[in-house]
Amino acid sequence: MQKILLLVEDEAIVRFYMNIIVSNYDYKPILGKDGKEGVELFQKYGADLIITDIYMDKYDGYYFIKEIRKIDKKVPIYTLSAMNCNIDGVQGHIRKPIDLNFIENLLKNHNP
Repeated sequence: MQKILLLVEDEAIVRFYMNIIVSNYDYKPILGKDGKEGVELFQKYGADLIITDIYMDKYDGYYFIKEIRKIDKKVPIYTLSAMNCNIDGVQGHIRKPIDLNFIENLLKNHNP
């Protein structure tokens, strides 16, 4: 069964390229543009892995992570930002510009 990766990112170009990358692995990408939409998508589809931007115009990544943790305390969440982020409840941080090797290793080695 194909795994679901939920990507929450306000930059369309990042969503576009991540969609291509994720599709090359055993993941179905679900893409949201802000934290509010991300929560709605998670409630509809669930996720085996989440990658979220932190700084978004509407509902930011902090809001998104807080809301997801109310629903599911175990789903792995990785933050995505040019800034360093230390947030409780996440498994790691992906720094922008995105390191494709890191993303590929994450997708290859993550087992829900």
